[in-house]
Amino acid sequence: MMHLSKEEKVIINTGSSNSRKEIINYLNELEDQRIKGILITSVNARNCGNLSYILNQYDVDQLYLPKHNTELCKVPKDFQKSNLLLK
Repeated sequence: MMHLSKEEKVIINTGSSNSRKEIINYLNELEDQRIKGILITSVNARNCGNLSYILNQYDVDQLYLPKHNTELCKVPKDFQKSNLLLK
């Protein structure tokens, strides 16, 4: 997690699904749980194992990830396409 300011946080990779409890505990301890963005640097299970869960549970403004096979890094259908930036 990178704090751009006290109010703005960006997650760089979401970790593997094995780390979900640790990631969620950390996010739940934050005073403001709004997330400015999530950056996935490489599409693999270690980097986006918690992506879908975080997008469903937290208020995320932007998502940045490379073009990928949607089976590996799943993005919930209700996450607005305008927020999904593909390179």
